[in-house]
Amino acid sequence: LRDRSLPALVHDAAHQIRAASRQLGRMILNLLDVAKADQGQLAPRPASQQLESIVDAVRDELRVAASAREVTLSTKLTVANVFADEELLRRVLANLVENAIRYSSRGGEITIASQRGSGGVEIRVSDQGRGVPPEMREKVFQPFTQVDDGGPASSRDNRGLGLAFCKRALEAHGGRISIEDANPGACFVAFFPDGS
Repeated sequence: LRDRSLPALVHDAAHQIRAASRQLGRMILNLLDVAKADQGQLAPRPASQQLESIVDAVRDELRVAASAREVTLSTKLTVANVFADEELLRRVLANLVENAIRYSSRGGEITIASQRGSGGVEIRVSDQGRGVPPEMREKVFQPFTQVDDGGPASSRDNRGLGLAFCKRALEAHGGRISIEDANPGACFVAFFPDGS
């Protein structure tokens, strides 16, 4: 990937291989952490995290997937720090952004925003896709549940673990996750409480 002398086709293929291996790694970790959380053994180590650097890492990690769907990733971070376990926070954001890419309309925009909430920080990941039907808004956080609307997200590469992991990771922090309408699309709101 660092060798700029390689042909563009080889360079792009290497980026795609790295992106696919990261996706597989996330899926395995999600499965393990969902099982761990269901046994009450997911134990975050929260500390003050610089949100911008974590968001930048997630954007870089998912750049190839976003580019393939011609989706723009933008940020509106009005809160600089969040009290969270660094690795779990990064994976929550990666799962939410990856999910938004999968369900976004081609050429759409995904926004990662942060704002103060009551007693903590809300991180919002909004897309311009088809949204999540109201009757599915609790179900999508159950393992192996997917919204199958016949669109591009209906492929078998989505296993329904990312959102299940996000819910359990946030609950392990004493936080929560919810879904709002983005008009159009969906907005996932991850709430991390302030540290004591």
